[in-house]
Amino acid sequence: MAGGFWVATLATHKRMGDARRALVQLARVCELDNWGFTEWLHGKALSRHGMRGQSWNAAGFLLAHHACMDNGAANASRLVKVRGAP
Repeated sequence: MAGGFWVATLATHKRMGDARRALVQLARVCELDNWGFTEWLHGKALSRHGMRGQSWNAAGFLLAHHACMDNGAANASRLVKVRGAP
C-alpha cells in the first residue's frame, strides 16, 4: 500500500516520469507469485513474506495505476487529498 501512495504522491507533484517508473517497479513486485499481492517484500533479498492475496496491497496498486492514467496529477491529487489541506 505504501508503494501505491508513493506513486500517487509523485504524480500529485507532477513528477509523472518518476511516478511511472515507480509504478513499473510496484507492478513487478505485485506480480510475483502470480500476482500474489503478498503482505510484504524484503527489499534487498526480494523474498515474499506474509500471506498472499492481501486486498489492501491490490488496492494500493490500483490507486497507483489510476494516478498515472490520463490527467494523472489531477487524479492523484483527488486520491491523496488530506482533510483540511488546501
